[in-house]
Amino acid sequence: MPAVTRFVLCLPDLDLSFYWTRFRVQARVRVTEAGFRLEDVPVRSTTHQCDVLAALELGAGDVLVLRPLERDLPALVPHVERLHAAGARVLLLGDLTGVPPRVVHAQVRADHGEGLARATSLLARGRPVRALLLGETPHARVDAAALRARAPEVTHLTIAVPCTSSAPDAMRVHAQAQAAALLAEGRLGDGDVVLAVEDVLALGVLDALAAAGPRAPRLAVAGFGAAPDSLRALREGRLALSLFFDPGVWLDALLATLDAAPGGRMLLHAGMVDAGNVDAFQIAHATWLIATLEETVNQARAARQAAAFLDAVVENMPAMLFVKRLPGLRFEFVNRERARWLGIPRERILGRTVHDVDPPEAADLDTLSDHETLASGTIVDQPVTAVRRAGGDMRYVLTRKIPLLDPNGQPSHMIGIALDVTERELAEQALARRQQELEAAHQALKENQDKLLIAEKMAALGRLTAGIAHEMNTPLATIRAALGELDALVTEYAESAGDAEVTEEDHRQIVAEMRQCATQATLSAQRAAAFVRSIKHHTRDQGNEERVRFAVVPALEESILLLDHQFKRQRCTVHLDAPVPSLEVTGTPAGLGQVVTNLLTNAVDAGAQSIIVRAAESRAGIELAVLDDGAGIAPADLRRIFEPMFTTKPFGQGTGLGLAIVHDIVVAQFGGSIDVASTLGVGTRITLHFPHPGKDP
Repeated sequence: MPAVTRFVLCLPDLDLSFYWTRFRVQARVRVTEAGFRLEDVPVRSTTHQCDVLAALELGAGDVLVLRPLERDLPALVPHVERLHAAGARVLLLGDLTGVPPRVVHAQVRADHGEGLARATSLLARGRPVRALLLGETPHARVDAAALRARAPEVTHLTIAVPCTSSAPDAMRVHAQAQAAALLAEGRLGDGDVVLAVEDVLALGVLDALAAAGPRAPRLAVAGFGAAPDSLRALREGRLALSLFFDPGVWLDALLATLDAAPGGRMLLHAGMVDAGNVDAFQIAHATWLIATLEETVNQARAARQAAAFLDAVVENMPAMLFVKRLPGLRFEFVNRERARWLGIPRERILGRTVHDVDPPEAADLDTLSDHETLASGTIVDQPVTAVRRAGGDMRYVLTRKIPLLDPNGQPSHMIGIALDVTERELAEQALARRQQELEAAHQALKENQDKLLIAEKMAALGRLTAGIAHEMNTPLATIRAALGELDALVTEYAESAGDAEVTEEDHRQIVAEMRQCATQATLSAQRAAAFVRSIKHHTRDQGNEERVRFAVVPALEESILLLDHQFKRQRCTVHLDAPVPSLEVTGTPAGLGQVVTNLLTNAVDAGAQSIIVRAAESRAGIELAVLDDGAGIAPADLRRIFEPMFTTKPFGQGTGLGLAIVHDIVVAQFGGSIDVASTLGVGTRITLHFPHPGKDP
């Protein structure tokens, strides 16, 4: 047999019975010796058994030993089928209706009918008897027809109503009531036999006989299980005999079924215990009883140590822990931190409600949270609450509440864990205020930045206007002079008409001079028109302009032309070095014009006498460099030159936005990058890297 990982027992634990306790103790030895890892999961109710099976996860080769608390329990069937489908082997102790035979690896049952027939023969001693059968409980059932066939001594068989509960007290009361009714009717007499499939039922009959007084008939009562009270009744002669199934026999049968083919059925027969061998029975199991007691003592000692450790942890934890008992939500436990925080001795808290220890507002809020938690049936985190303590100080508390359920799934207690988060809450409030202040400052900064952008645009407009005035004045003056000269020539020509002294050659000379003036005016007008077109292209609204593929060199020429008057005023020469006139980039022409204009203006402001604008192809795309011999940039300022509103110019002479705008346009509109190299007193080189025209930024 291949070894498996787990061997799970899911057996009833209704009364800590003598029999099943012994079964579990022996299982720890035998199952472990067989190479399994034993897991004992005792169940207290049918609901509990369903919950245990629902949560149980087993794999291929694992073993589940199941004894249902009720034979007809449909809720168990899906879980048994699920575990079987997962590869687990299910061993069924007793009966469970509704389970297909294929999902049960083996079924082991006790033969109650044969045992009761043997008991009847022993008690009747060959004479006819009447019998009462207490034969149906959630754990057992006897075939009445088979019993009659096996026990011909029974002349009349009365079958009691079924007992619906597995609880010992309930079974005892049930048997007492059934027997008392038959005694009152005179249907049970001296020498009759009462047959019970559980010894607890037999003890109930003995209770009925004791209640009937000394005139009650003597009955021979049989039972199953050999519980301690039954053994005492056997010794005293009140119980005739008991049929006992040795737990070791059960365990041997269970382990044997694992080696057998699936679907097997095994029927176990009972051993007999009566007044003659009860002492031998008890002596034979004395060693086991002592071992059980020693193990119980060790478990109790370990439990006390664990409880002491847990108490130490709970008492010294920095969180406040409290437990309220339902239905009144009165404090059943508070730890030291909770009592210290409230400033009230623990004995004045226990047994009271929150309204007795907290201010009214806090108590109302806490009670409302309790009811919400109970209604949800889940863990609830109460929002941070401000609580004014008795001393007058305001504290902030974060509380988590947990409903504790009883075995029937109903809430019995409320557990609360609270933390004093005053320092954290005050810090968060201060942080929120600071954040509001920073947001207000950021808004003001943004407004100031917008104003500075407008100022920068106005300054740029001023520079542009000065360039326009300079560039337009020259052709306009030429046109005005040519038109004045032309007007004088027209007047001269008109006066010479009909003058005999004016020769034909004189007329031709006047016409030639007039044509020269017209030509000069036309050329100047064409120059002015070209300049206007350049201005229009350069000042187009780039925010609304779509990205296009355009030539670099014309855009550079237009930018240089616009600033020509500044270069002349500063006696600065500008040289355009563009060996490949067909270079192209993708972006906005106006954006590139503003970039070059800002760089050239900065170079002039730095005192440059010579500027070189160089455009060339590179491995990654296009490189555009502006080199000047100006004052240069200090190393400490290089890392800040692209920051908005950073400037090295005297106050009032610069906005600090020129290079920030350059950086935004190059990176955002063109997908490029910028390198800067500068030496104080030598000059500056600013290199713009643009991707290939077909590549988006």
